[in-house]
Amino acid sequence: MENADQLKGEIRAAEAILSALDDVIRKMTKEMDKLDLREAYQIAKSLVKAQGFNVEGVEPPNFGQIKGRVVHSFKLSVLIAMSVALASLLDPLEAITRYPDSISSRFDDVNPYVANFGDLCKAVNCILEKSQEMVLNQS
Repeated sequence: MENADQLKGEIRAAEAILSALDDVIRKMTKEMDKLDLREAYQIAKSLVKAQGFNVEGVEPPNFGQIKGRVVHSFKLSVLIAMSVALASLLDPLEAITRYPDSISSRFDDVNPYVANFGDLCKAVNCILEKSQEMVLNQS
């Protein structure tokens, strides 16, 4: 059961990251709201102008849109990383390379994947739900 416990720990780590994602996004958004992007824009514009470039007529970007894209990109990056991590766990060859000391390759209750099937399903479902939320929120 040591292999099953190791796999369970890996699944729990993925679930912990996924369950904390929404809270991290809220905190990230709150901290980004503290940034004075207009001042940062003015400083950047002054630095570019000091280098001799013409900055007349350059309009400031849409800061709200930039913040939204940063948050979206961060969340997407986490979901992609977790998808790859879980996909590697579900790779049929993973059991052979990760758990070479398994007693049996049969699909019985000794098999780490059988023992953790429900948790694997929950983790995959969580990624799918969060991905679907992102798609629906972009529409």
